Amino acid sequence: MDAKMKDYHVYEEYLDQVVEYCSDFTSVQEMINRYLALLSEKNFMAQLQEKNLRLLENAEKRYGKAD
Repeated sequence: MDAKMKDYHVYEEYLDQVVEYCSDFTSVQEMINRYLALLSEKNFMAQLQEKNLRLLENAEKRYGKAD
């Protein structure tokens, strides 16, 4: 367990340095929360784009492709 903690400590230090350097975040947790929010939004937008593409393809089949 202690060996893993030492291995992961380098990542903790890195994230702390990012927070210190970047004025957009006040904590590592805030940075992680931002990442998770952006990831969630990215997935939502990908699903929306896929849905709109299917709708467009169906409309093209139904009405013919516009040139």
